[in-house]
Amino acid sequence: MVTVVENPTSKKTTRLKAGSLDNFALRVRRARKELVLTIQGFSTASGIPTSTIKNYELGHSKPTAENLQKMFTAGVNPMWVLLGHRPILLVKPKLTPEQKAKLVKIKARMAALMDSSDAKAKHSSIISKKPLVVE
Repeated sequence: MVTVVENPTSKKTTRLKAGSLDNFALRVRRARKELVLTIQGFSTASGIPTSTIKNYELGHSKPTAENLQKMFTAGVNPMWVLLGHRPILLVKPKLTPEQKAKLVKIKARMAALMDSSDAKAKHSSIISKKPLVVE
């Protein structure tokens, strides 16, 4: 199974192989972003030092059992970060009013972009391509 992760800011698509620890760095970053936390915020929520989280996200180190437990207490599914098995989070992220307002604005901008004929043409050409099947 392959999980496709899209990064809207860089317009890149990353394919994560399930069951592979090789993608641990990308999955830690994805989980942190799903929680709507900075590295410092994730460090505070989990109790893992910021330098360790940075090393995880850069792919310089692998997790310890203790730190996996700490990620779990912060709401991250350890099966996601280790093997890519969903769900990514075990809890819904708690958003501040400012984050909620920002999210509403982003959704509105995305809806406006999708309503434009140019975006629809690009979107339909992407969807019409034959999907990659990996077994």
